[in-house]
Amino acid sequence: MKRIASAAVVRRSPVFITLEGVSMSLQHHSTSPHRDRSRPSRWMSSLLLLVGFAWLALSGSASATEIGTRKEIVVKSLNPAPGVIQTFVSLYAPLPASVGAHPEACDWITYMRYRDAKGPSASSDADIVYTAQPGLRSGAMAYDTLARQVVQKAAAAGKHAEFWTTPRRTVCLVDRTGLDAAAAQRDYHVAVDYYYKGKIIDGKKFAGFLSGSQIGFLKYIDAVQIIKDWHFIMTEGLPDPKVRASKLICGGHSMGALITGMFIGWDFDGNPATNDDAGYKNCRAYFAHDSMVSTDPAALEQKPILGGIVGAIGNMLNTSAGAVLVDSELMPALNTGVVLTPETWFIYSIIGMAAYFEPDAESDLLRQLPHNLNLDITLKVFLSNTYLQFVTGIPDVRSFRYTNAALLGALLDNNTQVISLMGAGLGSFGGGPVAEKTFPIPSQIGDLPLVGPLLGPLLGTTTRKVGPINPFVLTTWRGYQQIPGRTWYGTNYTSPDDERVDFHDYARTMFEGPATHADAYISMGMILDVLYLVGPQHGKFENLRYRDAATLRPRTVMIAEKSMVNAGFKLSDPLLSILNPDNPIGLDDAVTFPGYNHLDMTGASPIQNDGQPERVSTHLVQFGIANTSH
Repeated sequence: MKRIASAAVVRRSPVFITLEGVSMSLQHHSTSPHRDRSRPSRWMSSLLLLVGFAWLALSGSASATEIGTRKEIVVKSLNPAPGVIQTFVSLYAPLPASVGAHPEACDWITYMRYRDAKGPSASSDADIVYTAQPGLRSGAMAYDTLARQVVQKAAAAGKHAEFWTTPRRTVCLVDRTGLDAAAAQRDYHVAVDYYYKGKIIDGKKFAGFLSGSQIGFLKYIDAVQIIKDWHFIMTEGLPDPKVRASKLICGGHSMGALITGMFIGWDFDGNPATNDDAGYKNCRAYFAHDSMVSTDPAALEQKPILGGIVGAIGNMLNTSAGAVLVDSELMPALNTGVVLTPETWFIYSIIGMAAYFEPDAESDLLRQLPHNLNLDITLKVFLSNTYLQFVTGIPDVRSFRYTNAALLGALLDNNTQVISLMGAGLGSFGGGPVAEKTFPIPSQIGDLPLVGPLLGPLLGTTTRKVGPINPFVLTTWRGYQQIPGRTWYGTNYTSPDDERVDFHDYARTMFEGPATHADAYISMGMILDVLYLVGPQHGKFENLRYRDAATLRPRTVMIAEKSMVNAGFKLSDPLLSILNPDNPIGLDDAVTFPGYNHLDMTGASPIQNDGQPERVSTHLVQFGIANTSH
């Protein structure tokens, strides 16, 4: 697995291919019997040909790939977006030799590029280029639905736009072999067989879900490396700094927007005397989806005593937690043992595939999956209705009958998923009876006087959580545009205004390659580096120099009404406004989207239940045009 140090460099041109293959032309030598004797003899030609092939073989090795080599693959989507060309871009940017052993795939940075089919092929010639960092657990495909709409709506407004969804380098560890083979056969059982039953596909056997020392090198893929990778993508795609400064709109969803805050404040050459290389100078404007873009939200840099104390504490926490979890290789990637594990994200991809290809068929996935600690507890956490059911296992959550679409809804819908940041408005249950959940947090908490309005949003109980109660009746799923279901006792737990996402197309994004929807190996170093928000100024944060960067460019903050992020901001904004009256986190000018959940911000369908176009993408297009047209 260790990358061989590069000794010789061979310059190469960008490669542009399609998934259907690569065409290659070779110049053939004459085979005429009347050979020109002025040419080299046959044996000499053969010798030269062998030498040439040997040189090509050596120059084609990984060790000879030029830094910045670009490969671009046309994506043949199962549901192509009209008027949009979708490509998967790979850039060779090898990790430093000091990183040590790591898969060669991790020496490449990837992103998904969406562009107007009638627009220019060169990014520099586009009118607007959006670049987005996805959320904490997300890969490039998490932005697929919104990216397509942005390109289409910009084209309708007479602008040629591009949208780059830029995941972290850690997606290199995702083994897509089983998913790709299953998608090709339109059978999710193929993926189950590969990941759980030892099936060999194309000579490859699944190595298991990685952890500990197997992925110890992830300690080097922290937030600092991530923003350097993002900068590499920007400068390769838009080489002219003036072009980047005039048309590149930078932002992200959730954690991705926090990464944006770090990026714009970074001094990329480490020289305080120059600022041409400042992160914010790469961006014309910023955006945040259910998050914020701010480098110093409390203006701690302007308060030497308070800022010094808080910053020192932040630096100490980052260093000590990093030493315990990351440097020791105890948890180089987010893995809590149950629920939040790499295996869980793979399961979501398989469920998405089943819901896409066979939405109305009865699922056998819960019975196909093996019993292990993570799966048993995770499924009980997500599917149990009561504490009694969770503790006793009666009735067994695996005994319930779901269609594939209903199983996806049971694990991902905002009215079922107990972790509210993992919920989307996909629709509602049909078929069998459902009742409100009291596990793990009763929805009724939000109804309590005085404290209910405060606790409800923070605990994610602003939406009613329900689940099926009869394991013998087949539970089905109603899409977001269908009349919502009710509990068995006749109460409403959702409404058309709160359902935003087409479950079928969203299911496609969860497994369709070559990019991924979920980043199974979430860097713990990246998570810990979010402590930059409390102002550490030493060690790895020394080059986070431009603490006022968020105020130096136009910014739009888009908030999901139903998200716990909204509740958190409402609580923190008054305090931050006192500490930093000139630069609050942006809620004064934020746009709140009624009925939206955290994942709806990037996954909402093009046409909503009121018959109107999707609003988040519309707002982002209007913001982009307003800040680039001049």
